[in-house]
Amino acid sequence: MITSEASRKPRNKILKYDPFLKEDGRYHCSEFQCSKSFSRPDHLARHQLNHKTKHTYNCAWPGCHKTFVRSDVKDKHYKRHQKREEKFKLKEQNKNKLKKKVSDPQISTLFSLGKQPAVELETELNPPQPLALTALSDVESDLTLPPSELIQYFFKDDRSDSINLTNFEFGLPGDAFSPLSINESFSMLPISENQTLVDYELQAQLIESLPQLSVESDFTLPLIETSLQSYWTFHHPQFPIIHKPSFSTKRAHPYLVLAMIMVGATYDKSTVSICDKIGLPLRWSICSCEEFAPPPKSWVIQSLNLLEIYELTSSNRRLHERAYLNHGLKIQLLRRSALFGGNPLKTEQDGDRHGTWEKWIEDESLKRAALMAFYLDTQHAVIFGHEITLYLHQIKLSLPCDEHLWESSKLDDCKKRCGNEIKFLDALKKLLHRNKITTSRFGKKLLLAGLLTIMFQMEQKDMQVSVLEWVSVKYQWKEVISSAIEFWKFAICQDGCCDNQDQLIYQVNYPQDTACKFPLYHLAESYMQLTHYDYLIYAGAPSRMNVKACGRDYEAVERRIQRWSKTFNARLAVVHGYAFLCELLLMPQDSPEYSEQIIDYNASADHHLYRPHVVTSIAFVLWAYTFCTEGPESYLLRSPIMENGDSLPAREEGYTYLKRIGTELSLKLGGVFHGVTFHSSMKLYANVIDEISSKNHIVGLLRLLKSKIETHRSEILREHCKLLNNCIERSLGKRAVTCQNMYG
Repeated sequence: MITSEASRKPRNKILKYDPFLKEDGRYHCSEFQCSKSFSRPDHLARHQLNHKTKHTYNCAWPGCHKTFVRSDVKDKHYKRHQKREEKFKLKEQNKNKLKKKVSDPQISTLFSLGKQPAVELETELNPPQPLALTALSDVESDLTLPPSELIQYFFKDDRSDSINLTNFEFGLPGDAFSPLSINESFSMLPISENQTLVDYELQAQLIESLPQLSVESDFTLPLIETSLQSYWTFHHPQFPIIHKPSFSTKRAHPYLVLAMIMVGATYDKSTVSICDKIGLPLRWSICSCEEFAPPPKSWVIQSLNLLEIYELTSSNRRLHERAYLNHGLKIQLLRRSALFGGNPLKTEQDGDRHGTWEKWIEDESLKRAALMAFYLDTQHAVIFGHEITLYLHQIKLSLPCDEHLWESSKLDDCKKRCGNEIKFLDALKKLLHRNKITTSRFGKKLLLAGLLTIMFQMEQKDMQVSVLEWVSVKYQWKEVISSAIEFWKFAICQDGCCDNQDQLIYQVNYPQDTACKFPLYHLAESYMQLTHYDYLIYAGAPSRMNVKACGRDYEAVERRIQRWSKTFNARLAVVHGYAFLCELLLMPQDSPEYSEQIIDYNASADHHLYRPHVVTSIAFVLWAYTFCTEGPESYLLRSPIMENGDSLPAREEGYTYLKRIGTELSLKLGGVFHGVTFHSSMKLYANVIDEISSKNHIVGLLRLLKSKIETHRSEILREHCKLLNNCIERSLGKRAVTCQNMYG
């Protein structure tokens, strides 16, 4: 067949002016405060029915009062009621069958011993999930992939498509073995009061384990004791991976005690001098010991986690890069164990799981250390731009046990609080389906990390599905993840990300910290569209990850920043950035102390080791947006007599700038731009952020943040301060882009 020239023209060519079609090639809704956009005009027309209601359809299901503007959406909604009813009946039937089987005397005996019977438990282990996300119920007509299938796609393991891993018991530490199964003969909890006990014998043992300390005059008994106290006071409540009630400096492995001393010393200026002297040789000492072999003991993973935290947040560039390179070694060690590896179809435990409290403590400690490794993997990807190493389908563990159980030294209290914890993947699925979950503060962090890991995995899968032209998934997942993160915030952190609740002894020893305790939450919204590489190169970094950036690299990044700055996600990221800095530097507007207004933040004394790194990342995001959309604050550096901007005045002082932004946003919507009440109106503030005047008067804020961070012990942060200074000079009119002295 001969095809004419006219027939080969694309059908979707725009032949006339369309007021809804924007520069980004998408059709945007013109309704006030509606930020939705669509790839096709008919999708936009169907969406606009939500704003211009001609007829409403009521759901006829008993007890359901939902209304719809389209009959087909109402019919789909009604069918979901029917499917849920059918699944509920099926579940009840399976429960009745299970009760009959469990009534068998032999099976009942197995349950009493804490073992799993060889019967079909699939229904109980895998409760049916809701079919749709509430967050997407108003735009179902624009989706081509059902939300339930999309969530299953999140957790799909390409290497084991035919295996439903959640239908099996994996025999992992801490999952099938609990203190409730312990015999009366082992009913005594191992309690110790030697968490910070230090004497000359312990000092000699530590020096023998790390001979390099023999020439260090700083390694004294008072320093060791102070550092251990700081560890238990400030670090342990944030990352409770060590069982404090049974911990003893005498019985613990010397390398673990040294790692605790090193991390604890970072919280006190009087002891910080010893950190590098311990950290530099400690990694090689751990890796060369006989117990550094699969399957790993809990103290090995605990020590490596603590060492990695210190190296990445509080050391020099050499140790920072060493930690990144050796992170994969730690993960491979875990993969050669029952924690992240082994036979996925395994149904029986190896050895006698009917043991003592010591066995339960070791198993729970190892599980927490492994989950901590997963959390660090994701957190470092967001904050430092590292590549993730662990994927969701590899995390087959349950969530950590209740924190009060973990911290309790009373047997009766332990038995009351002990129970079977939900699997991590099951909890994450519930969160994506917007089902409320109760978990510990450590569990909250892990679930947030799980959502962010989905984000990284989907970014990788986007490249795969684009080859298969499965574009429908690509347009859905970011909205689902963003919605799930917001639900995480409301359902799991009801009192806001700044509260000290569930911080255990932390809230008693450091109650004046009113800033955000989950800075990763704010930074995650920025990372949904803007990568760590983009905002660093745009700010003028000459290289990243030891790879030099040339002129073409900057031009490509500049184009991406310009596209990003025009999106709603960019405005949402900016609102999160302002909120985080207001929480950090200003008293809440609704607090009695608001008249004092200013918080004297000191990054060197911040007891949240990752928070200063989030501060600089958010500063770069804010600068990139304001500089791209509004240009420099002034052009004072264009004068030929000016060589640097240190002496040039800023149009607004940093605290004044933040207060003005917060006040104007509050006036726009009549709320309070701070604290818990702010987060319920997050997207509303993003819709009006462009109406705030002079956002590019940011030099004073950058100088303020630079002054708070430039004395920090982390060489990475000091490098970022040089890059902040480069941003300051560009906002004052400097033409040159690159910060030549960043790594000098």
